[in-house]
Amino acid sequence: MKTRTNVSIDKNLLDSARTYNIVISALLEEAIKQEIKKIEKDLWLKENSTNLKNYNERVIHSGVFSDDIRSF
Repeated sequence: MKTRTNVSIDKNLLDSARTYNIVISALLEEAIKQEIKKIEKDLWLKENSTNLKNYNERVIHSGVFSDDIRSF
């Protein structure tokens, strides 16, 4: 479901976008999706940094679980 909103943008920038047939709403929506994805990734990494560090140290010290069974 889509909803309407107001956005302020520099007039010259808007004119240039219209010249190149840029669909502002689609571009803005995609940019917001990408920004949310980046923020969520950063939050996940922050929340899990201790676990990731512990896992990496364990792999350095003990190897990975399949070291004994892989043939390459």
